[in-house]
Amino acid sequence: MHVHMKSSGGGADGSPRVPLRTGLFHGWSLYTLLSVNTCKWQQATPHPEQGTFTMRRRAFTGGLLTGLALSGVTPLSLGASERFSMIADLAECCSCEIPCPCNFGLPTELRCDGNRLIEIRSGHFEGADLTGIRFLVTFLMGNWTRIHIDEAMTPAQQETFDRMFPVIFAGFDRLARSKHRVPFTVERGDGTLRFSVPESSVDMALLPGLSGERIEVNGLPNPAYHEYVQYRAVDHRHSSADATWAYVGTNGFTSVMRVNG
Repeated sequence: MHVHMKSSGGGADGSPRVPLRTGLFHGWSLYTLLSVNTCKWQQATPHPEQGTFTMRRRAFTGGLLTGLALSGVTPLSLGASERFSMIADLAECCSCEIPCPCNFGLPTELRCDGNRLIEIRSGHFEGADLTGIRFLVTFLMGNWTRIHIDEAMTPAQQETFDRMFPVIFAGFDRLARSKHRVPFTVERGDGTLRFSVPESSVDMALLPGLSGERIEVNGLPNPAYHEYVQYRAVDHRHSSADATWAYVGTNGFTSVMRVNG
């Protein structure tokens, strides 16, 4: 793995109270300990029992890799006889401190929930074009997902999505509690990225490195994390029948996914 710096222009209702996540440690951050007068609290839905959740998280994270192998999904290679091939742009914010250990192949015992935007840049599935297919996955790691599909997709794109999603994204599909076509908003700025669907919204910004450079990480152990660039959550929210959360300062990233099979 290589890290590279590159220049680039008991609330009142009984809910647990958790510190606003703004530092490099879960719970009380070093910044909060040094600035206790500025400590803010936010409410979150009750967490699962810790031991059970730990096993689910580890199984889910490991399953993303083994599931790829078992379904024939591999890192993109040229010249292979293939059922599909895909290059997609990813953007995600989750509840983990920076950096999220799952992305480095090191799942922890802590809760991870988030939103992942997937925009297919190019590719095919069983002869059908994947270009322009876009969706968002809301997840509680190892427990459930909610799939938000861009309502702007054509009928042909929707039909292709319905066939390819259980194959290329089998882990997300297996845990899906809902799949809905919804309006999408995606806005890219100078060092910022915002995307939203009715149940979720993410506003994130580049995490500056030394002298303000962006932080890039190469060699991560997952074909979804090529060209990984570190971001932080400015505002990350979700509200549905499954969960409600709001995070600031937690992990965010963009990357490129390259797979075939």
